[in-house]
Formats: sequence, C-alpha cells, structure tokens
Amino acid sequence: MVYECRRQSILQLFEDKPNLNVCAPMVRYSKGAFREVLRDYNVDIAYTPMILADVFKSSEFARLDYTTNDRDCPVVVQFAAHDPVDLAHAAQLVAPYADGIDLNCGCPQKWAYKECIGAYLSERPEMVQEMVRSVKAAVDIPCSIKIRKHPTDMRQTIELVRRAEKLGIDWITVHGRTRHQKSTEPVDYEAIKLAKESVSIPVLANGGIFTLADADEMYNRTGVAGVMSARGLLQNPALFAGYAKTPLDCVEKYINLALAYGTPTFIFHHHLMYMMESMMSGVERKTFNCEIQIVPLGTVASLTPYIAKVKAVIENSGLQHTMHDSGTNFQGEYSLVTKVAQECMQSVLDNGAPRVLCYLKFGARTDKDVAASDISATEKCDICQSARAIIRRPKTGQRICKECFFYVFETEVHHTIVDNRLFNRGARIGIGASGGKDSTVLAYVMKTLNQRYDYGFELFLLSVDEGISGYRDDSLETVKRNQKQYELPLKIVSYEQLYGWSMDSIVEAVGRKNNCTFCGVFQRQALDRGALMLDLDHIVTGHNADDVAETILMNVLRGDIPRLGRCTEIATVGDGYIGRSKPFKYAYEKEIVMYAYLKRLDYFSTECTYSPNAYRGYARQYLKDLESVRPSAIIDIIHAGEAMKVAETVQLPKLTSCSRCGYISSNAVCKACVLLEGLERGIPKMGISKQSGQAVAVDAKPVCRGKTVEPVHFDQLREQALEIRRLRKQTTAVPSDSIACPELCAESVCACTEDGCS
Repeated sequence: MVYECRRQSILQLFEDKPNLNVCAPMVRYSKGAFREVLRDYNVDIAYTPMILADVFKSSEFARLDYTTNDRDCPVVVQFAAHDPVDLAHAAQLVAPYADGIDLNCGCPQKWAYKECIGAYLSERPEMVQEMVRSVKAAVDIPCSIKIRKHPTDMRQTIELVRRAEKLGIDWITVHGRTRHQKSTEPVDYEAIKLAKESVSIPVLANGGIFTLADADEMYNRTGVAGVMSARGLLQNPALFAGYAKTPLDCVEKYINLALAYGTPTFIFHHHLMYMMESMMSGVERKTFNCEIQIVPLGTVASLTPYIAKVKAVIENSGLQHTMHDSGTNFQGEYSLVTKVAQECMQSVLDNGAPRVLCYLKFGARTDKDVAASDISATEKCDICQSARAIIRRPKTGQRICKECFFYVFETEVHHTIVDNRLFNRGARIGIGASGGKDSTVLAYVMKTLNQRYDYGFELFLLSVDEGISGYRDDSLETVKRNQKQYELPLKIVSYEQLYGWSMDSIVEAVGRKNNCTFCGVFQRQALDRGALMLDLDHIVTGHNADDVAETILMNVLRGDIPRLGRCTEIATVGDGYIGRSKPFKYAYEKEIVMYAYLKRLDYFSTECTYSPNAYRGYARQYLKDLESVRPSAIIDIIHAGEAMKVAETVQLPKLTSCSRCGYISSNAVCKACVLLEGLERGIPKMGISKQSGQAVAVDAKPVCRGKTVEPVHFDQLREQALEIRRLRKQTTAVPSDSIACPELCAESVCACTEDGCS
C-alpha cells in the first residue's frame, strides 16, 4: 500500500542544514524498509531505486513496487526516461506520495545507455532540457537531476548543469566519475567543485563516501551542500551517525521493518550480508550465504535459527547490544515475498522447528491456518508411520520423512515416464544440463531410474553456453562437475560457435527489453543442433510443474492460441526424429529444491543476469500469489490447460522447413534466422516488433557485417547424424575379439592400421 506522505520541504532542509546526508538511489536496495532504518541514523534525504518511467506509468504491477509511509520523509523518487511525456505522466502519478522527483542522468549500465537513459542523457543536454521542462510543468514538488561528469569534455557537464538551473531545477547531484570508470577508481573532486561553482543552486556530491572522514574530505575539497552515499550505507547504514561498523540495533530494526512491510528474501539476506560483511571471515560469509537460499517458513518464529545466526555473527564481532528473538516482536499481519530459492536451513531441520516449505508469501493468516501448516517435532511420517516427518508435500498435503520423500518423488517421475511412453528401450537421450537445480536433479533421477528399472537408455549431458559473463561460465563449471559425478558424456555448444553472437553482445545491441526472446529461440535450436551432433533420439528438459503453469498463464494473457495448445504437451517433436519431453511436468519446484538439498546435489543457484526484466516474472509472481491462497493452484492450472481444446474452425499454422537453415518453422524463414538478420542489419528488434520496411524476404540473403557465423544447414546435420548412426551400428556388430578401427571404416575386420592408413 502507498501512503500519502507527510510533506517535508527538501528546499528548507538545504537552507537549515549546511551539510546534508543523503542515501543514493540503489537498484533493489533503497526500498521502504531500508530507507526507514536510515532515518534513525542521521540520513536527511533518501532516494528510491531507479524506476523506469514508461513502465511505471503503464503498469499497475510496477507501481505497486513503490511503497512509502509518513516516516519515510523526505523521499525522492528517481525516474529513468528518454521521453518527456512518459516522465511527466509518471511524475504526476507519484507526486502526491513523494517529496521530490529526480531524473537519472548517470546510470552507467550498458543496457541503460542503449535504451537512451541514464548516463546517455549526461552527454545530451538538449534531451535533459526537454524532460526537465516537461516534469516541472507537470508537478509542483521540487525536481532534481543526477549526473556523471562527461567522459571527455568537462565543458559539456558545465553546460548541462547551467541549462538545468535556468529551467528551474532545484538541486543537482554530481557523481565524480565517468560512465566508463569503475567504482574502485578515485573520484574527481575538481570536476564536482567546478560543477558546484558553475551554478547557484545546491549541489550534492556522489562517489567514494564510506566513512565520515570521506564525507568531510568531500566537503572540504568541493564545498558542496551535501554528500550522497550508496555502497557505504549498504555496508553500514549508521555511517552518518558516526558508527565504524553496523550496530546490532540497526540490524534488528531492519529485520523488524523488512518482515513487517514485505521484502524479497534475496534482498533481505543481501542487506544483512552487506551490513555484516566486515565482521565475517570468508568462510563465515560462505556459510552464512547458505543459510537463507530458502527459509523453511511456517510462522515468523521459524526465522529464529536464521536470526540467531545473525546475532551470533555480530556479537562475536565485539559489539555488545541486546536483540529480541525474531517471531516474538511481530504483531498482526505481515508479508515476506520470497524468491523461489535453492537450499534449506539445516538448523531448522535439525532443531525441530516448523517444517512447512513456504517460499511464496506470508499472508494475513490466522493462528488456525498457521497451526495447520506446521509439523511438530514428534509427528510421524504418513507413509511409513515410523520415521519423523520433516516435509509437508504441497501437492498432496502429506507429512512425510526424508526416505519416503525420495521414494515417492522418484516413483512419480518413473510413472510419468512409463505412463506417457516417453522413450523406447535403447534410446539415446540427451539431458538438457544448465547446472541449475532442475537439470541437476533431472540428470541424477534419470540415471537412478535407468539403473533401477533397466530402461536401457544411453544418457548424455547436453549444455548450451549462451555467453553470459558471470553467470553461464560459472554454471558450466557445475555441469562439468556433474559429468564426473554421474559419469555421463558431456557436449557443450555455444551461441558464439553456432551464430557468432553471445548473449552479452546481443544485449549490448538490443538492450534489456526482449532479450529473453533471442535467448529462448536460439537455445531451442542450439539444443537440436547439439542433439544431431550426438545423434540423439530424444532430449529431456527440467521444466517442472511451476514452469508449465507459468507458460499456460503467459499464453492465456497474450492470447497465443497455437502455443497454448502445445505448452501442456508432455512430449513434443524437435528437429526431425528428435523428440522432447518434460519428465518433471507434474513435479513441484519446491519438491525439486528439497530433493536437491536433501540429496546434497551439486548445483548452481544464481539467477540469470538478464532475466529480472522477463515477462515470465509477472506470471511467476501471480502464480506464487495464487499458490499462497490455494497450494493446488499449480496442478489445477496444468489440468485446466490440458482440458483446453482449440476449435476446429481455428486455422493453426502448419510446420514447414526454414528456407535458409532448414529448421522446422511455421514460416518460410524461421525465427532464429529473422533475429540473426536483424542483428546483422543493425535493427535487432526486427524479429520482435512489426515495423514497416523490415520484412524478411524468403529468397533474400541476409546483409552480413562480418559478425554472424552462418549456421550449418540442418539437412547437413541430419545427414551427419545418419552417418554417425550407420557407423555406430557397424562398430557394435564387430566381433568381441576384433579391434575397432580408429577411422570407423566399413570393414568388420580392419586392416587400416596395418596398411598405414590411419
């Protein structure tokens, strides 16, 4: 809920107090609970995270992300925009609930620069001028801009601040680094001082403020009206109050407010990590990070072991304060929206605390609801009636022990495979391996069931390297470890190798909007290419019940009839004879996570760098909200999707082959070829938005600027696969006492080596 703010004049603050302490806008972190904590530690003004103006004005869901109250004053809402109309509209919507509006002209991220926002504006004073003019005309609250120094010409920075002052901007924040500089590089005090001396309005300085000594140096060297800190306040919210380290009462206040107002778990945990980073060794930090990848939550009291860990870390650092147990301090309704996470707290399982896995949302639940969801420390397993129950299954409500959980999970997957006749005996099956929890559990379970039930499969790991720095390179290391652990052959194909583009280069070209479209299209085709290279009969992927339900919701919301008809199928056909299936179609994500944790499987748990902006995120959040009310919502949506039938009168697209690469497609040119051509022609959104003059001619050859690698035609890959199959059959027919030819010749008794042919 958004409360109308008790207004506090920021301009009056500039007059009354010579040196203002300001919290910088921080993506994900400078939200309501954190801002309110800062008010108790000498922070005068706090900024919200950067908000995209066009999204904020058009999406009610996006507007719900901004919350405030009468203690969160004064608060400045920062927008990023490149369109004056969008900015004015967004400012009008938020003005009743804010004390100031700020235009971000300093975000250095490449995607922001590509979208013509952030630091892009610092180099274009005329664009800033138009947007300042529009927002000043739209609202009657103070307005500011936040800029960075120009990369090459300080005169342009001076021109920008002077133009802004003439248009009526009330204050300016200057970051003393260029968009190209790293945060570890020194701040340019002279640039900030020059900007300050060029205008008569207040100027705030940003960059390099981690201690009060840093703030004093900034004041002495620049003469600014205030200093702004970002990472300094993350690490020590009490820095402006004179604390060298985060005091325990500060941590306690944040925990109370975060739980009371609602905070995503990964943000909640990251805040605590930042606050206590200087108090922990590397080993302690690693251990602490494992504590709350999932919190098994039944009541707020089930956070007690986690909070105890926080308390122990701080008390061991020598800070003497008192802290009440979490769970006894909260009254009434509370909400904590959490991400789907990867691990459980061992301490909760060991100590007999509430055991229901609830990584959806604490809602307004009655005591009766909470009691019904908890499992007592003495409760027996519903199946074996002997071992202690540790898990309540969301799909059935059963309270079961660890061993029974393993049995029912694996047996259900077995029945899914057998009942749907997914594979034939002797099939060569590739497991789509990303290193994440789903694919890791899938590989483990497929190997286990293959041995237990003698399926007779040949299993392979097939991975796609999308080229996402800091994400896929790390996850592939996990896949390589899985290869050794499960003793399965591994094949890795990459976007760079297949298409000449990595996802990093694609995002640099297209921006962060719609980049998931490229990745999804290329990944599906890359898997089929890898499967043909290995001559596989089938590909299995780790798509679980949550994924299927989300896809159904997305297709319903988009009105995508063809995909709605296909998305519930457990088995589909990829390229030619290569089948695809989802053995985890009816397995809840919670259970997959729990299985991975209890089996101590080695998997990678970081979210993709580019996925937070994906459309699927909205469907996922909606699904989690539904599940918090009705745990069976996921399976209900799947069954509803299965029951939907497309009317015979609806004309569905017919599958054919792409005229360029030979891949299966419903159009003359497949989506992958269209997207690649758009990238090469410098119009990367060609395959996403329908723009005149950008249609792809069937017989036209793409305009190549030297980056794209022309993908191998699928007809050639199919011929190679058939040849591999023919040679494999011949080599398996060789008598056991003969030696297989290294050249794979057609002779059953080989003489190649003797003749020197090899």
